[in-house]
Amino acid sequence: MHGILASAVRLWRGPQVLAPDIQREVLRSLWPGARRVSLLSATIGITLLWGVFWLFRHDIGAVLWAVAMYAVQLVRWIAIRSMSAEAMARAPTAEVDRRNVVLAVLFSGVWALPPWMYFPAGDAPFMALMCFFMMGLIQAGVAGVAAYWPVLRVFLLPAPLSLALRLMIEGSWISILLGCSVLVMLVVLIQFSWEQNNLVTQSIINRVENEKLANELRLKLADIERLSGEKTRLFAAANHDLRQPLHTLSLFAAALAVELKDGASLQRLQHMQRAIAALETSFNLMLDISRLDSGVAEPDRVPVALAPVFRALNERYGEKARLKGLSLRFAPTGAWVVGDPVMIDRLLGNLVENAVKYTQAGAIWIGARPRQDGAWLVEVRDSGIGIAPEMQPRVFEEFFQVDNSGRDRERGLGLGLSIVQRLARMMGYTLTLRSAPGRGSCFAVLMPASQPAAVAPPPAQGHPAAVPPLAARLLVLDDEPSVRAGMEILLRQWGCDVVVVGDAAAADAALSAVGPGGSPPFDALLADMRLPGQRDGLQIAQDALARRQAGAALILTGETTPDTLARIQDSFCRFLLKPVDAVQLRATLDELIPPR
Repeated sequence: MHGILASAVRLWRGPQVLAPDIQREVLRSLWPGARRVSLLSATIGITLLWGVFWLFRHDIGAVLWAVAMYAVQLVRWIAIRSMSAEAMARAPTAEVDRRNVVLAVLFSGVWALPPWMYFPAGDAPFMALMCFFMMGLIQAGVAGVAAYWPVLRVFLLPAPLSLALRLMIEGSWISILLGCSVLVMLVVLIQFSWEQNNLVTQSIINRVENEKLANELRLKLADIERLSGEKTRLFAAANHDLRQPLHTLSLFAAALAVELKDGASLQRLQHMQRAIAALETSFNLMLDISRLDSGVAEPDRVPVALAPVFRALNERYGEKARLKGLSLRFAPTGAWVVGDPVMIDRLLGNLVENAVKYTQAGAIWIGARPRQDGAWLVEVRDSGIGIAPEMQPRVFEEFFQVDNSGRDRERGLGLGLSIVQRLARMMGYTLTLRSAPGRGSCFAVLMPASQPAAVAPPPAQGHPAAVPPLAARLLVLDDEPSVRAGMEILLRQWGCDVVVVGDAAAADAALSAVGPGGSPPFDALLADMRLPGQRDGLQIAQDALARRQAGAALILTGETTPDTLARIQDSFCRFLLKPVDAVQLRATLDELIPPR
């Protein structure tokens, strides 16, 4: 007895208890779209049932029952129309639950009345017909409300139990047989409804959980995007704020190199210049990360000969390798690949620099091997410390360095391989690593092959010390007094007539003067990008060029945000990033200012 009671209680409660958010989603599946279909199909079944009984038996009970059922259908229609899907989503779950259950009780209660209002006693065919209509509509309705057990149980039980009881009371063998059949069908429907409820409810639970996971993923991706943007802005801000004093140091160091004659003093100055160059390299690495992550750097896809790249890398790193006692060997090659020449130089340069840095003895070999698919496999092999298998995926992370937990600054920032991976990905190259501790490493880059292209001979380059004085009139615009002082000293050493100003108003006043014979007052304007006031250096330079107040303009900036760099590039003004190397500055001025 206790087991039967427990089964009945469990049957009444349903297969599972729903969490509030799942319950709301289940109720939404019942309202209102699915109920409109149920409303239409039930109305058709009601009309057929009472119509047949009135047409063939002229039973007034069928008409009265039909009036009651149509009234119930009207109530259901009004209830559905009174609450839209949006209003249902905002309404309390208890209210929506109550509406659904009340409508189900109202419908199933009136649907259970035909056996008592117009039962065809003694007429076996019409008893079977009543069973067919009533149980058929119940079966059709179960699928529509299977997701929500409170509605399903009140919809499912009244009509079959009422019909089975009336058939049993009739007492004939055929009515008892039909009554037993109805009860058997009810048991089957309960089992089917139980399984259907589990399936439908679980599908809704899965959908809700997937939506939650998708929403969490969107939020996390938004956070990652925000953090990535903050990191890029942090790099750019740090670059600008730290490049200014470094630029000043570079200017004064270049000026001192001309004035100092004592050998010991020159040696100390060279140490200082090497420290400045190391800092500049670190800033440029961070700038590369910022530019690659922001998408402002777009690669060219042109034929590139690897032989000149190898020669340039040998000149750049050969002395450093020799000082460490390493053999740096570049295999002769006639390879041509598709890519961006500047990015290929930076990619392979970082790999060679990394090999020199982590190789204490032995050799470093760089070469290109043809592949059967027509591509070239460019390899950088070293006999360095090697990388353990568990460390290999991490070597491409920013700031990660093998065997440098103490963060020795002499060994760099740990950004070189991160930039290599970004450059390879941007140009569509495949980057692989083979390494073993104590046996060295081999970084390989698979590059698509290209047909050789005509190459113009490189222009001859001279050193500023070997060329005559510049003899130009220059306007220097920078809001940093120390930068203005350093620029003035260096440019005057080059034979220039220099005017230095610190803001836009002073620059406008200087530019408004007319030069001799109506010529522009200045051969060139050297302007910082970020200035106090509403106009920046680029705007002032563009205005000066438009009014022919300067023959040329050069933007000197530590501002490295993608938008700013894109603005300068779109303006077609020449620009140099601070800290500016004296040799690079002199070469640029020689290009901008025509010889007198």
